[in-house]
Amino acid sequence: MDKAELSRLLEDKVQEKLQDGYTITTYALDAASRDRVKRGLRPQSHAIHHDEGDGAAWNDYLMQLEDGEQVSNSPKSPVTLTYRESEPVTAPSSSCSGLWRVRRH
Repeated sequence: MDKAELSRLLEDKVQEKLQDGYTITTYALDAASRDRVKRGLRPQSHAIHHDEGDGAAWNDYLMQLEDGEQVSNSPKSPVTLTYRESEPVTAPSSSCSGLWRVRRH
């Protein structure tokens, strides 16, 4: 059975149900129609109002930093890293060194 035969069979079954008194409120012929119906059922969103004045103070602050007029309140001290020698790793003193034993609990 190919796609055309399946579509015809589905359409025949739908017509039988309609003749018996059933109603089909949503019938999607293809995936695009089905997705359109799903999108229509979701609540519609609204555009968020963006106030341009909020960013003006931040842009002024950034321009002052670039010009050198503004200095950060808390200068950070440089970080120094120290390395230390690790102790050599010794093998365990069991008969199966290096292997893990499977234990059932």
